[in-house]
Amino acid sequence: MEKGNAGSGQDKKPAADRKRPAAWLDQFNNTVYFSEEDKTIYIHVDDGNEYESMQDLIDEYEKEYAATHEIHEVDPEELEAQRLGRIKAQKENMALMEELRRRYEGKIRFGHEEDDSPESDKKPLINVLSGATIRLGYGEGILDFLYADFSTPLLEKAATSITSGGEAKGYLPQDLRSEKEPGTERVSTKTQKIVEDFFSYALTFTNVKEAAYRSVYTAICPPVVADIRDEPKLRIRYRQELLNLQEKYKDLMEFCYDEDFYPEVLGRMMPHERYYLYRHIHHLPTTVERTEQVRFARNYMGHKKEMPYGMEHEELQARFDSMTSEVNETEKEFAEKFGIEPMRVHVFSNIPSFISIQYLFSTVEQILELEFTKMLEQNVRFRKCKRCGKYFIMKGNYDTNYCDRVDEGGTQTCQQIAAQENYKARIADNKAIPIYNKYYKRYAARVNVNQIKEKDFKAWRYQAITKRNECTDGKITPEELTEWMEASFPNRKPGKPKEEQE
Repeated sequence: MEKGNAGSGQDKKPAADRKRPAAWLDQFNNTVYFSEEDKTIYIHVDDGNEYESMQDLIDEYEKEYAATHEIHEVDPEELEAQRLGRIKAQKENMALMEELRRRYEGKIRFGHEEDDSPESDKKPLINVLSGATIRLGYGEGILDFLYADFSTPLLEKAATSITSGGEAKGYLPQDLRSEKEPGTERVSTKTQKIVEDFFSYALTFTNVKEAAYRSVYTAICPPVVADIRDEPKLRIRYRQELLNLQEKYKDLMEFCYDEDFYPEVLGRMMPHERYYLYRHIHHLPTTVERTEQVRFARNYMGHKKEMPYGMEHEELQARFDSMTSEVNETEKEFAEKFGIEPMRVHVFSNIPSFISIQYLFSTVEQILELEFTKMLEQNVRFRKCKRCGKYFIMKGNYDTNYCDRVDEGGTQTCQQIAAQENYKARIADNKAIPIYNKYYKRYAARVNVNQIKEKDFKAWRYQAITKRNECTDGKITPEELTEWMEASFPNRKPGKPKEEQE
């Protein structure tokens, strides 16, 4: 998968030569593993876009900067302000992490989750999802992006440049915060390029993070502008890019999954066949490129139980139990021949390692296309909810036309509301049900005042349900049902004792 292109069929010019509404940080790569067994996506978010990860390069950058620029001594008050600004940002991030935990129902495990200190240098300062592991069902990431509201936060935010006084400014080094003046000497080393791109990202993300956190994929694939003088215009371009991508995938979902979309033409075709036609119509290539990574490690992701992907627990335990603590002579000889430590040879020959297949991505479009095509491979299906009109994931053999989303401001899902509406519709069309309900209430009230014995009422209810069902099936008329109901417990006749009437 070409970075910034996601196999979309656009021109394959280098990233630097292509004009995009917003540039992307190609040096940061997220990885994703798809588990076919449980239809689950495991994403590891690159933590390379944080101050802790970049610190060595930043130190090197500052040395290079100091060699060619006059460095002013930093005011102690400003250092203290930076420290307090960092603590404030960390506290806000910890609150955001709790919000994301609730929203995604525990499907996010944050990096350095065990460290609760707001002054920690290890916790992410820019993006709380840096270093996180995210677990989603097939299709959940697409739907999360598809129905996110990116427009509101980007339109409401004040159109002022973050470089004139934003949150990120409080923890950027003094000499890295000033706007580049026209004609300033451009970067000349790789370190300068990487670090200045990083600080552009830090500034940019702070000003769009309210919108970015509206979905998982936009939070872990953030935008960056190469020239921070363009930053005030970013929100408009970023908003439009996300809205365009949403529209693209809404069209794609309708074309590939909507059962009511040209059923005479597409009804016999499976989703992957419809997608093939979609790409043909839009003059897209018939191949989609991905950046696959084969990883060898002691641990493994997923649930496969056979080598090389995994191993049953009992077999793994047996390997550990049989392992001795001593390095044997053959292992020593091998180690000497290949110039490796003997104990390392001992570990490699006794402890199993595994293969995992994962993919790299750095843009929202790349991960959307990855997930979409993986769903096509595994024949995981979407369906449009007959009530709210939004797509949902079909699970197993459970066939339903309604999703399990809760209405905004409501407490019931579309499935629950539809069940109630369908029941009311059946009652409205079934003349037997209101007749039964009328007499049930009448006779139940007489039981409460001891005019009808409890055991007689229970016997009547069984017979009444049978008669109601006969009327529903057309075996007796509503008039006949009413006549039977009326005769079941005749009204009391005045002048006779209660015992005689019963």
